[in-house]
Amino acid sequence: MSYTKIIAKGKEERKDIAAHIIMEAGSSGVEEISKGSNINIIGFIETEQSLNISQIKKELSKVGYSLSVSEYNETGWEHKWKKGIKPVSVGSFFVRPTWSKAKTPSGKKLIMIDPGMAFGTGTHPTTKLCLKAISEVISVKGKTVLDVGTGSGILAIGAFKLKASKVMGTDNDPVALKVARANTRLNKSSISFSGRNLSSLKGGFDVVIANIISGTLKELKKELKGKVKKGGALILSGILNNEVDDLQNSFTDDSFIKEKNLKSGEWSAIVMSRKP
Repeated sequence: MSYTKIIAKGKEERKDIAAHIIMEAGSSGVEEISKGSNINIIGFIETEQSLNISQIKKELSKVGYSLSVSEYNETGWEHKWKKGIKPVSVGSFFVRPTWSKAKTPSGKKLIMIDPGMAFGTGTHPTTKLCLKAISEVISVKGKTVLDVGTGSGILAIGAFKLKASKVMGTDNDPVALKVARANTRLNKSSISFSGRNLSSLKGGFDVVIANIISGTLKELKKELKGKVKKGGALILSGILNNEVDDLQNSFTDDSFIKEKNLKSGEWSAIVMSRKP
């Protein structure tokens, strides 16, 4: 199988953003190689996937990263990025990749993840913020939950393990849906997944989670808000700190109010509620 090899070069302090951009573009993971005060973030995307190189370059340039692209025809890279994914303890959860043998700390709920070609290993700040939100900020016990852009299914699985009454995940990537279903079976969870547009899904949910990127959150604003039941909660993540005010203002109206902002490094999540 052939891949497109992407190398983003820039300052180490902004590596999380660069890695996020590359994984959003379709890389299942990244390899980091330090070069003094700089770092190379390396990702691999299947050649058959549709890539907008100019858009990736534009997004990386915003955080001071340059981009180089080349063809790659080997598959050994998969083992390299797996080495960089370690178990994570966040909120009520202990997230462990399937190849790790780490023991689950007392009192933590285990989520086992094999990300495959989907985003969501628990290591990225945006995922951590969402896991923290559903375990420490709002209660999902006995509630219906919708995870938009589910990726590996990690947030949907977390909601199920916190005893949500019904959990659904959506994604427009069929590969991600396949990975999410596999991880659901791995965690012995009962979750339904769909590749349909939000607007075509029937009914509302007590809690809606969307860990995407700010631009997409804005595009889906009407659909996301429409899926939250009255008295329900909306968790938005994938937001850079300097985008919080703009996004928050965009979602706030007579029905939706901000409850709390969560922050990790350069990333933020917003927890909102819909008035009864």
